[in-house]
Amino acid sequence: MGNWINEGFQGIVMPVGAVNAGDPWRAYEEVTAFGMAHTESFGVEGAGVNAAAYAIAFQKETSVDTVLKTVLAVAKDGTKLAIEDVLAVTDPTDSLEKFVEKTRLAFLPYLQLAPVHLKKGNPETGKTLREATNIGRPSRIACVENVPIAFAALKYGQGNYQKTLKAALFYGRDAESIAAVATSILAAINPQAGAPQGLKATLDTVNRRNHAQFAAHFFETVKKNI
Repeated sequence: MGNWINEGFQGIVMPVGAVNAGDPWRAYEEVTAFGMAHTESFGVEGAGVNAAAYAIAFQKETSVDTVLKTVLAVAKDGTKLAIEDVLAVTDPTDSLEKFVEKTRLAFLPYLQLAPVHLKKGNPETGKTLREATNIGRPSRIACVENVPIAFAALKYGQGNYQKTLKAALFYGRDAESIAAVATSILAAINPQAGAPQGLKATLDTVNRRNHAQFAAHFFETVKKNI
């Protein structure tokens, strides 16, 4: 176990949610149980919440609203409070700029910053990491930033892949991880709302991978473990 809580674990728990499709509580329990070997405190909590989100997203006849209600039921401490605050200011009718402004401000109290930074409204993360903060230290009131923002992007996108993707990317900071979680949860909810065929083809070409083949293999593996 290291002495720095980061976002890494929360972004890789989709398989646990998949094998526990329809049972978000079990997905949460499994991830938090073995997550202790990787991280601690709100790092574990964020991963558990994401696993629960995937579990309910893979359930039949689910929706974005169902996922959001589930994560609020499962989440605890600062993670729950951060999700509540960020979702409360997320308005799907806002511009992307307004979405970013409002969600960054809502999450600010959970960033473990010194009081001087809280007065700035929208501090740059890179700068704050070099100054006096409690970032990365165990806390019952802190939260991994990626977790609530991914759910905010889901709410903002309202089932639209491009809108969800842009909300996550325009937020900035650890945008690629936020986007990966938000769009993969959306695809689990509704496979038809996944990445457009043109984008899939481009990704396969650039990465020299057949992602559809990977997905099919993953699906067969999940079926054997449910």
